[in-house]
Amino acid sequence: MLYFFLTLFFFSTLEIASKPLMGLLDPFFLTLIRFSIGLITILFFMFLSGQGKSFFKLTRKQIITLGLLGVLNVFFSMSMLQLAVKTSSASTAAVVFCSNPLFVLMFSIFNGEAKASIKNIVPILLGIAGVVFVKVDNGLNLDHGVIYALLASVSFAFYTVLNKKILKKTNPMTTNAVSFLFGVIALFLFILLSGRINNDSITNIKNFDLGSILTILYLGVFVSGLGYFTFFKTLQKYSAVSSSYIFLLKPSIATILAIILLGERVGLNFWVGMLMIVSGGIMILRTRKKAG
Repeated sequence: MLYFFLTLFFFSTLEIASKPLMGLLDPFFLTLIRFSIGLITILFFMFLSGQGKSFFKLTRKQIITLGLLGVLNVFFSMSMLQLAVKTSSASTAAVVFCSNPLFVLMFSIFNGEAKASIKNIVPILLGIAGVVFVKVDNGLNLDHGVIYALLASVSFAFYTVLNKKILKKTNPMTTNAVSFLFGVIALFLFILLSGRINNDSITNIKNFDLGSILTILYLGVFVSGLGYFTFFKTLQKYSAVSSSYIFLLKPSIATILAIILLGERVGLNFWVGMLMIVSGGIMILRTRKKAG
C-alpha cells in the first residue's frame, strides 16, 4: 500500500506544481527537463542498488518496445498534459486526464478482452458526459485545455495497458530508464527541429528564482523519477484494476490542492463532471473485478 499512496501523492501534485512554471517555460521544454532529471534519478538508484547489469539482459525486441513506450509517454502523453495545464486550469487538466480508466476499458473492448455489453458501455458514456461537464463554455464548446488533456488521457491509458505486459519480464527501474531515455531523445529532437529553444527560453531560465528551481527538481526527482517507479511497483504488486484507483482518487486531491495552493475556483458543473467521471470509473472497476 505504501507504493500506492506515494504514487497517488506524487501524481496528484503534477498539475499544481507545474502550473506556475507555465509562464516561464514552454510545456515541451518543461517536460524534457523533468524527465531528464527523472532519468538521472532512476539511473542513480539503479547503480546504487547494483541493478545496472539488468540493461544487458534486455533483448532487442524489449528495447524497441520500451523505446516506443517512452516516445508514447514522454514525448506525446506528458507533453499533451503539460499543454493542458498551460491552456486550462490545473484542476481541469487533472480531472480530465484521470478519465483514462474509461479508455482502458475501450481498448479492452477493441482487442477482445472485454465485451461491448451495456455494463461496459454505460460507464464509458457517463465518463464522456462528465468530461463535457467539467469544462463547458457557451454550450458544448470545449477549450484546447480539455482536448489536450483528453489526448494525454487516451495515450496514457494505452501506455498503461502495454506496460502491464512488459513488467512481467522486466523490473520497474529498467523499464523506466530505457523508456525515459528514448522519450527524452525524441522530445529533444522535436524541440530542436521545431525551434522551440530560443532566446526567450534561455532568458526565462536565467530569471528563475529559488522556488522555480526547487519546483522543477521536485517534478523531476519525485514526480517523474520516484513517482513512475512507485507506479510500476504498484502495477507489479496489485492488479491493473486495483492500481486504477490511483486515477479515481487523484482528481479530488488535485482539485483540493489547486483551490488551496493556486486559488482556483470551480463551479457546480465541474463538481458534477468530476462525480460522473469517478462514478464511471468505479463502475468499470467493479465490473472488471467481478469478471476477473
